Amino acid sequence: MAFDRGSLVRTLAKTTVAVVLGGPLSGIQELSNAIFDLPKSDPVRSAKPEVLVDRLAAATRAFATGERLPDGLADRVLEQTTNLLARYGLTAAELASVAFDPAAATAIVRARAAEELRALDEADEALCLRLIDDVHTELSRTAADITDLASAYQRRVLADLRSLTRSQDELLLLARLSAQHLLTVGPTPRWEPALYPPSALLRAEFAVVPFWGRQDMLDDLTDWASGPARVAARVYTGAGGMGKTRLLLEACRRMRLAGWRSGFVRTGLPPLSADQVAELGRGVAGVLLVVDYGETRTAQVVRLVAEALDAGVPVRIVLLARSDGDWLLNLRQQPNRVGDFLDGPAMSVLAVPPLATDAAARRTVFDDALTAFAAARGEAEPNLAAVSLDGPHHNRVLYLHMSALAALDGEDASDDQTLLRFALRREQGFWDRSLVEKGYDDLAGKPVRQVAALATLVGELPGPEQAVELFRRAPLMRDRPATAVTAVADLLHDLYPAESWLGGVQPDLLGEHLVGTALRDTPTLLAVLNGA
Repeated sequence: MAFDRGSLVRTLAKTTVAVVLGGPLSGIQELSNAIFDLPKSDPVRSAKPEVLVDRLAAATRAFATGERLPDGLADRVLEQTTNLLARYGLTAAELASVAFDPAAATAIVRARAAEELRALDEADEALCLRLIDDVHTELSRTAADITDLASAYQRRVLADLRSLTRSQDELLLLARLSAQHLLTVGPTPRWEPALYPPSALLRAEFAVVPFWGRQDMLDDLTDWASGPARVAARVYTGAGGMGKTRLLLEACRRMRLAGWRSGFVRTGLPPLSADQVAELGRGVAGVLLVVDYGETRTAQVVRLVAEALDAGVPVRIVLLARSDGDWLLNLRQQPNRVGDFLDGPAMSVLAVPPLATDAAARRTVFDDALTAFAAARGEAEPNLAAVSLDGPHHNRVLYLHMSALAALDGEDASDDQTLLRFALRREQGFWDRSLVEKGYDDLAGKPVRQVAALATLVGELPGPEQAVELFRRAPLMRDRPATAVTAVADLLHDLYPAESWLGGVQPDLLGEHLVGTALRDTPTLLAVLNGA
């Protein structure tokens, strides 16, 4: 057919890219120019969003041509699909959370847009879903470009939010556009041995080991989220390594498939406002917001609850913490409606139990991890004899995974401290090799370990300048040239990026073991944090 409806095709393509970068608000309110017309100095310009638009437009033309649709039907399907993607399309982070799988992405849009799809006649619905799947197929072919472009755009928007140098109207627009970027949905890209440290195999956000078990907890969370209260909150407690973060990453994934907007609330940024929570809830069944390390972020929790109560959309707030101690009591005693809410029936506390307590279940978790780690490293899975998994530390799933990693390396690690020493030794080896490759042999060993411990003690560093300023005060770095200190900071940033710039060594149990080791080596290390 002669395809002379270029403006409809272009609008669909541009709306899709706008939603991928800025969230549904970009499409609903026709704000896509805020993405495409950023100042030329912005890093987003180098990522060429127009190229993605061109590719999507070509795929859309191919769809209409291949289906041989009558002109009127083709125009109608294009308009319907544009409207559906504008309201219910996936952001780059959400696409990454399903590994850019077209079928999974289309399933999420279908769940979110169920009511509108039911209003279409059967032929229109089928054609819209086929076109949406074609759009997601094309997006999957440009996954790397989308990830880079989204990161550049996100940095730009969040930098503007922090700077407060724009007009009030511009800042309001940026704040609303950035609502999608104030959540992280995981997982991160696939683990690569040359890019990521060995510890990343154990981190929840990499999801190297397939999720297993906890169906009862996931079902309970779904039932709780579907309850009648407009806003509800829950605390999940458990020791480090128990699997809290992985549980909620999986819960967020499943809730997205059920038509919810869900993710972990970012740290180090302006708190979500009621308007932003409302935007997150637009066109979806509800919003699930997860706050990790809730016991250390009580001020953010107070603000988040207050804004959720004012948002006017269904919201579920989950806090993850190691225990329900004084921090939770203090929240419940807030002298305002937040305290009343957190001390009322809409608030619940649940302990995350061990994933596997009997020998058979532990062996299943161990075997799954062994298979996944061998596949990730491109190695044959070893045929192991019986491995002892009956230690009390194996109540924590992280130690079962560590045991599998140790077994893959032929290490005999029977207790928790031996496992932690094994994991730290592997991590140290990665640091050392990376520094040697960069020509900084003299920073291998204790110097880089000392700096990594400082980064872990601080938790997050907002930028390279702050990292260098801190690291140059480390006892084993004080006489090093600035280029050497910068090299270590850049290495750690590459390995442990945070929402600001640099985080600590993960998982937490490994980071805590690193800090303990460094403090035994250098008891005065804590004084560095006080400027000494």
